[in-house]
Amino acid sequence: MAERLEKVLEAHFRYEERQLEAIGYTKLDEHRSEHRMMLGQLQSIRHRLELIEPGALHSEPGFLLLSYIFGVTVGHIAHSDMDYRAFARQAADDEMVWPAS
Repeated sequence: MAERLEKVLEAHFRYEERQLEAIGYTKLDEHRSEHRMMLGQLQSIRHRLELIEPGALHSEPGFLLLSYIFGVTVGHIAHSDMDYRAFARQAADDEMVWPAS
């Protein structure tokens, strides 16, 4: 599950970064850094999960992934993504084209 989540996030982040570049988002480098940090955190979680013996009953994997997903959805989306949302709306108001529209 963690491996699949990583692939989905990598694809999503690439797409999002291309869209932000297209509208000239001024905080793109900062946003891209957040994406890289989140992917690094997920890789660390995957490494920890790989150390757990197969078949062992262990609650840590679920808690690790749940905490990570919560951080991505509530933390990143509610804060950083809302910032580019405001930028994109302003760009649209200034008659720029928002590629995701």
